[in-house]
Amino acid sequence: KNSDNLNPDEISSILRIGAEFYKETKDYEKAIFNLIRLGNIKEARDIFLVYAEKLLDQSKYRRIRRILDLFPSELLKEDILLEYYRVIAENLKNPLSTRKKFPELLTYFRKVKDYNRQARIYSVLLANYFFYQDSNDLVIATAKEAEAFLNRSRDMLSENRKEILQALIPIGQDWKTPVNDMVFENVMMAEETSMKFNNHEAFLSSRLVLARKYIQR
Repeated sequence: KNSDNLNPDEISSILRIGAEFYKETKDYEKAIFNLIRLGNIKEARDIFLVYAEKLLDQSKYRRIRRILDLFPSELLKEDILLEYYRVIAENLKNPLSTRKKFPELLTYFRKVKDYNRQARIYSVLLANYFFYQDSNDLVIATAKEAEAFLNRSRDMLSENRKEILQALIPIGQDWKTPVNDMVFENVMMAEETSMKFNNHEAFLSSRLVLARKYIQR
């Protein structure tokens, strides 16, 4: 039977069966697509929130943006968690506009005591400033704020969020420091940590800071 000749109930049934199949086979992007077409936005959102964390850990920002485009635009404006993933995924693409969103997101995640998302924001914000910093003082101030957060929240963080932030803070603190062995050691540690967790932003940050230090020699 041609899909053009299917009635709404038949289409819904096919979409529902497809959504269940895609969930079972862990093809979450297609499952989300089917669920949104069915109007089951809540379930699509719940699946996305779990899936997006894995995509962020794999630095698959383009896929996150593609999935977010499936959701109703009104929801994207109103839902702070979806906004969080949009901002993180667009950080290196639109650094100046996304940077303005981080204070609001940090305020929200402090309120709800979501430590891992706070840690990710600080890591991404440091990478943002390493790439597109407005001033040396801003980089150092952000590293100082991130260090204070890490000291307060260390025991509440997952291992990868803690280690990545722990690796990026020293190279932020070293931003204006004259070149010495400790500066290079901090950069190498950041690079090793980025490779351990497959974090592209941390890796690029370490390479950028290393190049900056070689130029300063």
